[in-house]
Amino acid sequence: MTVFNSFVVASLTFLINFLKLYYHDPRPYWSSDNIEAYQCINQYGNPSGHSMVAFCSSLLQAFTLIKDQNLSKTQASLSVGAAILFSVSVAYSRLFLGVHSLDQVLFGGLIGIWMAICTHCAIKNPVTKHLRKI
Repeated sequence: MTVFNSFVVASLTFLINFLKLYYHDPRPYWSSDNIEAYQCINQYGNPSGHSMVAFCSSLLQAFTLIKDQNLSKTQASLSVGAAILFSVSVAYSRLFLGVHSLDQVLFGGLIGIWMAICTHCAIKNPVTKHLRKI
């Protein structure tokens, strides 16, 4: 499973960097003197990579736990709820630190959710079967 996780991380890294270069959306503290960032980053801001990775990785872990452990509906709901709560806290921290705007965090979160669902439903089984053959 660690090879599959490495595949997901590599895919996310590529997608984050591609989208940041495609959108060229400045970070909030670049365009407004009223915002003071706690750290200075030279990359563009859209989408938020932290939000994208938080949503994708935590939801994938929850989906895997639900499938492998055959959880009840209540346990599955709690698992997904905990993943979303964790991811929302990461997204909020990016807003609080002043390194992303709300639209950048929302865009990153939505792409992370989309990646988690697509990866779990469409990509995980074929890739895992292929990796077991190697």
